[in-house]
Parts: sequence; C-alpha cells; structure tokens
Amino acid sequence: MTAVMGMAFGATQKQMTIWILLSLATWTIAVAVLSHYGVVFFQMKDNGGLLYDLLKK
Repeated sequence: MTAVMGMAFGATQKQMTIWILLSLATWTIAVAVLSHYGVVFFQMKDNGGLLYDLLKK
C-alpha cells in the first residue's frame, strides 16, 4: 500500500525501493532489539533478570 501511494504521489521506482528497504531494515533492527530485551525482562532464573529483580523486592 505504501509503494502504491508513493508512486501515486510521484516517487520513482528507485526511490520507493530505497524507502521500503530502509523501512524494513529499521523495523527489523527495532523488533530484534525489543525482542532481546523482552527475553531478558521475562527471564526468571536465580541469577537475575529484570522481572525477577522486581518481583523479589
């Protein structure tokens, strides 16, 4: 849908390809980082983890 709208507003195919690739890379990195910290947040071992530390208090 974004590509169709971009092309309708006058973007070239090359500009849209670059935009979509940068967007995909940004979202991939953001989701990977948030997933990593989410796993650490919910880690319930005796050796730590943010959720463990919060519940321990």
